[in-house]
Amino acid sequence: MTGDPLIDEELAAFLQAGVSVHAASRDATNVPCLVRGSFQQG
Repeated sequence: MTGDPLIDEELAAFLQAGVSVHAASRDATNVPCLVRGSFQQG
């Protein structure tokens, strides 16, 4: 595969350091739902 990289060096370094994501939502009765995920490359 050739062409321009999909991400730049700064973003690549950030992703390799570890990523943490929080996502929140609610259902039709306003009951909260929270999902948390993290990835640490070791």
